[in-house]
Amino acid sequence: MRIISLQSVGLGQLTQLHNENVYIPYWVAVGQPINSIFGNETGVKVIRIEDGDEWYTVYTSDGHWHIFPTNQYIAEWEGKHERD
Repeated sequence: MRIISLQSVGLGQLTQLHNENVYIPYWVAVGQPINSIFGNETGVKVIRIEDGDEWYTVYTSDGHWHIFPTNQYIAEWEGKHERD
């Protein structure tokens, strides 16, 4: 099994959509561009996400890695579990 995306819990952006405030959670996914904290696309893609005890490590195409706390992000997993 591998992690294919992370979605924030309680972190994100509040924006106006059709005259209503809408909360948009911060989201990263393997193969997708990573956005800046202002929601702008950086052109740098996520290449791998690894699970740690207290954080997720997100590796990007520019050679950097980013730390996301596990208590503030929900991981989406792909693949078969060992019991399957």
